[in-house]
Parts: sequence; structure tokens; C-alpha cells
Amino acid sequence: MGDDTVKLDRVGLWRSIRRTRRRDLVGPTTGGALLLGVGGGATLLARTEVPDRVEVAADCLFVLAPLLGLLFAAFAMVMALFTDNFVRWPHDNEVEGYRGVTSILEPFLAAIGLQVGTILLCIGYRASASLVAHWVEGTAWLLLCFLLVFVLFSQLFPNGLE
Repeated sequence: MGDDTVKLDRVGLWRSIRRTRRRDLVGPTTGGALLLGVGGGATLLARTEVPDRVEVAADCLFVLAPLLGLLFAAFAMVMALFTDNFVRWPHDNEVEGYRGVTSILEPFLAAIGLQVGTILLCIGYRASASLVAHWVEGTAWLLLCFLLVFVLFSQLFPNGLE
């Protein structure tokens, strides 16, 4: 009996982030997140108190959690569409420069990691905003606002605003 298994490249969140091209990080999605997220967050930081921002962070969870569910559903659909032949073909035919299934999975893993990180930051902000120094709370608030808008734009416009 021969070994029929195909050796797949290792995939994971940090590997996906490391393989992300710099030009993909700088674009309309990032610019919009800086303008709307950080600009709006700075405006709210100047005009509201900590309890008000904690309530807004709670509302952000109601937006982020369903988006993460949609992303997992899309990821599951893509995985379900893979056939054995599709996974094996590049390895059997030694296609040069083809990274196989890894190139399809990496954007999903990076997006899932970014959304989970944003949700964890949101929960951490809600739990500790009133307990930490004002500059720490303000920095966490601006980071949360940036990431929220970045996640929303990334989900709504996966190829940028082309």
C-alpha cells in the first residue's frame, strides 16, 4: 500500500500575516480606517466620557460578532468546495510557483485573526477602560476605532475600493 497523502504547506494566522504584501496594507481600506476610525474616535474621545465610550464598545460587539460568523461561513463553504483532485493536482503535476490551497486559505485566516483580535480588544476595553490611566484608555479607544472601521471595510470591500 502506497502513501496517498499530500503534504500541504503549513497555514496559520501569523504565517498569513507575514506573507501579506505591504502594498495590500496601504490602500483605500487603510486610509478610510485612518480617516473615519481614528478621526471619529478622536472626536468621540474629546467629546465623551469613559462610560459613554464603553457603551459604544458594547455596541461594536453586536456588529463584529455577526461579521465573524459570516466569515466563518464563507470559510466553511470554500473548504467544502475543495475536492481531492483539486488539492492533489498541483502536487502531482509539480506546478512551479503554485502554493496550492495555502494561497486560498491565507486571506481567510488573516481576516479571521483580525476580527477575533478586534473582538478581544473590544471586550478588554469594556472591562478595563475605567481602571487604567487616561492615556492608555485613549490609545486603546483609538486603536479599537481604527480596527473596527478596518474590519468593516475589509469585509465590505475585500479587493479594496477599486
